[in-house]
Amino acid sequence: MTTIRTRLGTVRGIDRDGVSVFLGLPYAAPPTGGLRWRSPQPAPPWSGTLDATRHPNRCPQPPYPEVLAGPEIPGQQSEDCLYLNVHTPAADRAGRPVICWIHGGGYLQGSANEYDGSVLAREQDCVVVTINYRLNVFGFCDVSALGDAYAGSVSRGFEDQIAALRWIRDNIADYGGDPGCVSIWGESGGAGSVLALQGAPAAEGLFHRSVAFSPGDIDIGILPVPDAAGALAAHLGIESDLEARLQALSADELFALYLQGAAPTAQTVDGTVITQPTAEAVARKDAGGPPLIAGSNRDEGSYLADLGGPAPMGLDIVMALFLPLINPHSPEDYVSHFDGLLPGADEVARVAQVWCDLFRSASLRNAEAATNAGAGGWVYNFEVPTDHPLGITHGCDIAFTFNQFAMAKPGLVSFHESTDENRAIATLWGASLVQFARTGDPNGAGLPEWPRYDGASRSCLIFDDDPHVAADPDGDEVRRAYGLS
Repeated sequence: MTTIRTRLGTVRGIDRDGVSVFLGLPYAAPPTGGLRWRSPQPAPPWSGTLDATRHPNRCPQPPYPEVLAGPEIPGQQSEDCLYLNVHTPAADRAGRPVICWIHGGGYLQGSANEYDGSVLAREQDCVVVTINYRLNVFGFCDVSALGDAYAGSVSRGFEDQIAALRWIRDNIADYGGDPGCVSIWGESGGAGSVLALQGAPAAEGLFHRSVAFSPGDIDIGILPVPDAAGALAAHLGIESDLEARLQALSADELFALYLQGAAPTAQTVDGTVITQPTAEAVARKDAGGPPLIAGSNRDEGSYLADLGGPAPMGLDIVMALFLPLINPHSPEDYVSHFDGLLPGADEVARVAQVWCDLFRSASLRNAEAATNAGAGGWVYNFEVPTDHPLGITHGCDIAFTFNQFAMAKPGLVSFHESTDENRAIATLWGASLVQFARTGDPNGAGLPEWPRYDGASRSCLIFDDDPHVAADPDGDEVRRAYGLS
């Protein structure tokens, strides 16, 4: 155990393998009772010593698909879920770069508790903060029809992330971090969050670099946001006192309604929390905005194409969902391109391709925008070899990001074997990413050459067992299909 004094009070954590770990630090008040669907409020103070030795609650969520089923996830499921975990080499005043990890899970599931930042913190001398935030019906449900206090409710999950970044700004120095050197990293839905926060006025100045692992852009406001309050009222037959009736539902009852399809969710430029699409926000910030790394894995769609159990999402569904994100301005160009791809392929392969294009289009679009603005954008293809039947699939780079291969008890399913070679590759990957977090540029002594992604060369780092640079691996046709120059 280790006990430290912070500006908020005394905290007891865990000393483990040269890293101090503080679990379950409250960054906002429990969003329960009358605070359901409301903006996050300041966390109440504590007296005495806060026990930060156990994983906190995580937002209610459905189970992971079987392919991702791994070790039991610590922490109870509860609407009271606004907590974060800190992993630091030392709770001193060293001013280390801070990594704020935003977990993935499609805004539906996932938690901070699955990510152990100890190895990354120890190997790269940085502070790793993993955050929980409201998900699904609790965090991305438009109930603005209930009244002015619910404006922006469709983006409460994003607003929670901003509240966590405010906590980091105000408190991370007590844990050895530099509040002036904060990076936001995220994968999948977490990467979409990284992009979304570029267009959130309340987040400006709270982070200084961005890394998006397999990101999808959120809707830029083309699609109508579903009225979840009206849908719930119709499903429940409520004609009056809707706010009170919905607030009176237990978390279990509300979540059950969500699983029944009675409470639709969305991620969008809502005009209150998220006010601009990512690329536009990046351009507006010019060179003073956060630089960005973005990229994807070679076989992104290999397991995503089977999501949905016995009735996976078909091509019509994924195309309807993702076409406005892949090419929001000229979707017909993508459809024309896609129709000529994979001749003779089955529907699963074609669905997998749409998933790949979702992540790739967002990576290229926003990295190029960051370079054009002057802040700088870098693109990667993650291609470390594996014998896993799913290949280099969605999420497989995360085991390398946290160097799970160097952990005694990994918390994530890995699609790569734990070998000395992969451990060394993970250390190199982490070193490049933290060099970027520290300086705003991923290049440095002993690290792979990694040019910016720009319209001249469109250089991309192919990160495999021998990292190297490729010029425009996507090609003109693919970029035109994405609506890029």
